[in-house]
Amino acid sequence: MNAADPSLHADHQRRLTRISRVARLMDTAIRIPGTGIR
Repeated sequence: MNAADPSLHADHQRRLTRISRVARLMDTAIRIPGTGIR
């Protein structure tokens, strides 16, 4: 486990980006009525 591994860092960045994007989508779905999501 090398913390300086660039490929590992890139994968971590992609995961964070995906999580933040999904969180933003869920936040939008919660605030906008009629999406079928509670």
